[in-house]
Parts: sequence; C-alpha cells; structure tokens
Amino acid sequence: MTNRERQILKILEENPMIMQKDLASRLQITRSSVAVHIRNLTQKGYIKGKGYVLEQNHYVMVIGSSNVDIQGFSSNKVVGSDSNIGQIRLSMGGVGRNVTENLTRLGQETKLISVTGGDQNSTYLLNECNQIGIDTSHFMIVENKNASTYMAILDDQREMLLAINDMSIMDELTPEFIRSKNSYIKNSNILFLDTGLSTTIIDMIFTEYPKSNFFVDAVSVNRAPRIKKHLSKIHTLKCNILEAAFLADMTIRTMKDAQKAAEVLIKKGVKRVFITYGSKGVYRKCSYDDLQIGWVRAKADKIGSVTGAGDAFMAGVIYGTIKCMREDQIPKFATALSLLTLEAEQTVNPQITYDRTYQKMRELF
Repeated sequence: MTNRERQILKILEENPMIMQKDLASRLQITRSSVAVHIRNLTQKGYIKGKGYVLEQNHYVMVIGSSNVDIQGFSSNKVVGSDSNIGQIRLSMGGVGRNVTENLTRLGQETKLISVTGGDQNSTYLLNECNQIGIDTSHFMIVENKNASTYMAILDDQREMLLAINDMSIMDELTPEFIRSKNSYIKNSNILFLDTGLSTTIIDMIFTEYPKSNFFVDAVSVNRAPRIKKHLSKIHTLKCNILEAAFLADMTIRTMKDAQKAAEVLIKKGVKRVFITYGSKGVYRKCSYDDLQIGWVRAKADKIGSVTGAGDAFMAGVIYGTIKCMREDQIPKFATALSLLTLEAEQTVNPQITYDRTYQKMRELF
C-alpha cells in the first residue's frame, strides 16, 4: 500500500460517504487521481464495492507463546562461576507476543491466541499487554500454572551468553480452545505461528485451517522439527542458517550454501523464505516471482539487547505483506524494524512506530 492509499483509506474509515471531489480537495490532488487510488484499493481488497465499504478482515491472527522475560546485563566482562555486577530487567516476551506487540505499535490490528497462568508473573503479563493495546480476550488462563518464563544472561557487549526457558504451560493449550476461536482464525488475513506451540497443536492448526496464509518462525533448531512435514503449507518462513540447514537437509557454511538452502525450501513447497545469517544479513527467495534482491544487510548504531530482534524482523515481514509493500521493500523494512529493536534494552522497542521504522529504512537503504 502506498502512502497516498493509506491516507485515503484512513479518511474513508472516518467518513465512508465522502464524495471523490471532497476527497480530492482534502488531499489537494485531482479527482481523477482519487479515482485511480480508489480503484487500486478495490483491486487490493481494501474496499468492497460501492459506498466505500471497507474490508474488515485485514487483521493478523497470531497463535504463539507469551513469556515473562528476565534479562541480566553484566556491567563488566563476565566471570564464570561467580556473581557478576550488572542490571536485571523484567519485561514481556514470547515470540508470538513479541510479534503481536511490534505489529500493534506499527498500527496493525492483530489478535493473539496464547496461554498463561494464575501467578503474579501472569498477572503482570496480562496487565502490560492490556496497557499496550494487545487484546488478551483470546488468552487461555490456567490458574494452577505459572507463566511461561524466559531468562537470559548477556555480557558487557550485550551478546547473549546463556538462556533458559520454562515454557511448559504451552502444553496446556488445547485443540478445543483453538477451535473455540474458529471464526477469528478463518477470517484473518495472515495466520502467524511460532514453534513454541506443541506438535499436537501445530499439526491440528495446519490440518484444520488449510486455506490460511501461514507465516511461520522456526524459532530454534530444537523446535524446527515440529513444522518440517508442513513446509508445503507455509506461505512465508523465517529461519536462521541452523534452522534452514535442518529443514533443507543440508549443511550451511557459506552465504552460497544459505542461498541453496532457500532454493531447496522453495522446492519443498514454501512460497517465500527469509534466511537470516547474523551480520551477513538476510536472504529472500520466493516461488511466485523472480525478483533478485540479493542479501539485505545493515549495521545497528548501538546494541541494547539482541533479544527480540528476530521477532521484530518477522513482524516487519508480516506488516509489509499485509500493507502490500513492494517485495523488494519488505526485507528492508523488516531489517529496519529489527535494528530499532537491537538498539533498545527491552525485548520490543517501546518507541517503535510506522513512521520511525520507515525513516530508519530510508536512512539505511
């Protein structure tokens, strides 16, 4: 979606009965230009027929994990088997929740299906989500369980040394609870899954919602096996080189190897894949175009925390797709969002907006 189309859509949301001449006057463009933009918005599905009735299902459904993140930042070089001086911060996390928060801060309507417990951390998680604007009405609450918790130790360079997660509560999410959200899932424009979900739930979702546009983050090598047999059903897959190597059944040692892995994954049925390779950048491959974008890379001005950068990238891909950005712009926008996240010590940068992310992309590329 272009900036002008976004302006027109916003005005139509406020006043769907506005005349084209009044719309043109408000935007200081010609009436014929307005007609062209209206036609484009109709073709893209944002407007349904006469009267400027707006399509209502352009929302993202996220099914995934919601954590409480505990991060320890060492002030000096880490000394093993000893107490290190530093800072400890409590924040919200979980791949699904992080993606949801990023999308919410970008202004994209997003619904989150997740699970949490009845302890103090769960209360903190739900309260913080509500303050941000994340709808928690689709959370499953298991009163006798603790919230999913992730703990990471970072060195004085803000690189992660070790992480431990207790996500056992994710196993409490049942097929019956997912099915109770049928209408929300089926009417979503994009359905995002993270592999923190149990194998049973992942299998069930792929089987019962075959018409969904699945966007998936492999998350880790340990969890990637949960999606391997479903590759042909995935529209967009994000993975790092370790996850890509496993899913493509090959070894990745070079950037050319990563490109080959992307080709293999496309042959296995994935429509579009993004493979991240650390500081070397990200490589995109797609089955429905021959666009040669190459490697997209950029360097962060500073590093606050590496936690959450991958989730921000995934959110950027989803946002760029649902807003009909040009395909060559999507990995750049996602990279800009990822770098803004790297600059913050929180799992999700609280200063993220669409305008700030777009400006960052313009500065980088």
